Amino acid sequence: MLSVNSANSMRNLAVFFHSLGVNIVCEGIENSEQLNGCFEAGCYLYQGCCFYKPLLIKDVLDHYSDVNKTILKS
Repeated sequence: MLSVNSANSMRNLAVFFHSLGVNIVCEGIENSEQLNGCFEAGCYLYQGCCFYKPLLIKDVLDHYSDVNKTILKS
């Protein structure tokens, strides 16, 4: 659970950056509690193990190579 100070800090930062027109990406989201805390603070872009495990660059390149082959066949 996020402490009250952490939640308030996240919310204040989100408001500040949104007022500047900057999108915020919350990184390192590992569970639904962290995801909910970020969402409640006004952050709507996320990255972390909660969504997909870390990949080696070779695996990323292989994945996108396969995706490109599929798209080109269409």
